[in-house]
Amino acid sequence: MKSTKEDQCYYSVDGKLTKIATGNSDQGKTKGGIRGKIIENKKEALSDYIGKAMEKVKSYLPPDGDNLQRIYDAGKVGIQILEPGKKFKLSFPDYLQQGDVLSISVDIAAQQLLALSVNTWIDKPEDKVVFDVTYNSLPDGTQYAVSTVLVAAAKNLKLEIGESGFRKGTGQ
Repeated sequence: MKSTKEDQCYYSVDGKLTKIATGNSDQGKTKGGIRGKIIENKKEALSDYIGKAMEKVKSYLPPDGDNLQRIYDAGKVGIQILEPGKKFKLSFPDYLQQGDVLSISVDIAAQQLLALSVNTWIDKPEDKVVFDVTYNSLPDGTQYAVSTVLVAAAKNLKLEIGESGFRKGTGQ
């Protein structure tokens, strides 16, 4: 089961997110009868699961300085050099629960966030969820999430959110 939905989104002057459907959607007709009911039940269960997974991931964002410091003080932070002297990734194991990892990739030369990754689980450790956000910058240095991917292997689920067309607002 694959579904695609495309919206144009923007923040109004008062800070409210506005979404406008662009018409590029494959949310087509559902089948009738027993088969249609089964599909609707699966969609509803999957929608509930996605909601639960997103709530879990939101508990990691933005990262909490006290939790990061606790893991650092315990000597458990992992450092992976991505590009010597320029880019690295910090991994914070057991960030909120046993067996999870929060990773932050940074470009120290540009002093910018490159990516953020959460590897956690929902109800039990076998129910893994991976959440990856990749960042980009506008010409003025403002950063934004260019792509977001949620993968839940136990449910054979991959949710991709692409962002594009960012520009500085007029402030009116």
